[in-house]
Amino acid sequence: LPLQRKIALEDLPSQRDRLRMLEDAQQVLCASGYEAIGMDHYALADDSLAQAARSGRLHRNFQGYTTGGELELLGVGPTAISQFPQLFTQNQRDLVAYASALEQGRLPVERGLEVRDSQVLERRELIRQVMCQFAVEFDRARFGYEWQRLQDLAADGLVRLEASGCMVRARVTPQGRWLIRTIAAVFDPEQRSRPSGSRLL
Repeated sequence: LPLQRKIALEDLPSQRDRLRMLEDAQQVLCASGYEAIGMDHYALADDSLAQAARSGRLHRNFQGYTTGGELELLGVGPTAISQFPQLFTQNQRDLVAYASALEQGRLPVERGLEVRDSQVLERRELIRQVMCQFAVEFDRARFGYEWQRLQDLAADGLVRLEASGCMVRARVTPQGRWLIRTIAAVFDPEQRSRPSGSRLL
C-alpha cells in the first residue's frame, strides 16, 4: 500500500521482534481459551471454526476461514466480489455504472476470472490443505520443483517430510505455522515469477 511504503524500514520492528510479538499474542490468546486454527487466526475452543480445524473440515476462501467448504459467495454492492467453484467476479466500482446495470436488469459485474485448468484447481486444493490442515500429500514425480523447495523448508525445520515411493506427505511444524503463507506459496507458480520484496513476518 502506498502509505505503508513511506514507513522507513528502520522504524519497523525487526523480524525477531515481530516473531516475539506473535508468540506473546499467541500465549495470551491460548491462555484465554482460544485455539490457533490457521495462519494468524484464533477461535474459542467450542467455536465451530475450532471444531472444524480439529476434525480436518476447515476450509478457506478469499474472505478467510470457514466451516462450509466450497461455498458459493454472492457479493452485493459496488466492488463486491463473488466466488463460485470455477469463477470469481467483481461488481462495478463506479456507483453510476452499478446502478445503471441494475436498472437495465443486468448483473453489475465489471470483471471476472474463470478457472477451468485442472492443474490450477489441483494446486488451489493443495494450498488449501496446507493453510487449513497444516499438511499436504502430493506426487513428487509431478511436483518436482515443489518437492525441492519443501526439502529446503524441511532443512530449516518448517516442515517434516515423509516419502513413500512417489507420494510425499508434508506436515507443517509448530515453527512453520508462523510462515504458513510462505509454505503454501510453494504450490503457487505465480509466486515464482514475483519479485521477492516482502518480508516473511
